Amino acid sequence: MSIELIAFCAGIILLLIAIIGGGIKIKEIEVPLLSKSGRILFALLGFFLLCWTTITTFKPSLPSNSAILITSSSEKVERSNEESSNASTEIEVLPAPPVKFSISDTLWPDQKQETIDLLLDEKYIGTIKISETKKVSSVYLKAPKEGTYEYRLTGKLIRKSKTDEEFQVLLSGGGSIEIFEGAKYHFIFLEESDPSRATISLVLPDAGANQLPQYKMK
Repeated sequence: MSIELIAFCAGIILLLIAIIGGGIKIKEIEVPLLSKSGRILFALLGFFLLCWTTITTFKPSLPSNSAILITSSSEKVERSNEESSNASTEIEVLPAPPVKFSISDTLWPDQKQETIDLLLDEKYIGTIKISETKKVSSVYLKAPKEGTYEYRLTGKLIRKSKTDEEFQVLLSGGGSIEIFEGAKYHFIFLEESDPSRATISLVLPDAGANQLPQYKMK
């Protein structure tokens, strides 16, 4: 039998005695007649016991809520520590700086104007232009990084015949090229049977010095 149950029963008995006014005998227990003040005292004591048992029996259990609050707080602390740990372990990797290289081009006596576009791995890198006002030009370009690239060249050339008649030559070419910091390349032109077309390629000066074409006046 719990303390709350005993207190509840005692409260009921005290209220009954206060209502009846005493003069009760139960076996060996005898309650004499009570005065008015005694009845009020018994009533207050019984009422207090009933209220106390009601409050202690039906109020919410605090330990479970406290446990929930403690668990929730600990989870938040663990999550915060995990996030801060992940943030501290993240390392920002900066991209490598681009590689700078140059391409030189020279206008031959029978040439009037030339424009060539360069693509590395099918991405446009730059355009090389020369004309009679600037017959030698070096263009500085950038590649994402050092290494071997597949390049493609497209462009056009305006040439003059022996009779000073101008005609257009379509330029195209491609291949693989090794690009590194400070590399200097130039073009090699290979004439075709069709005078309106020519093949061009990129070489380093040392590799292509003996391959420069000897243009024929058309």
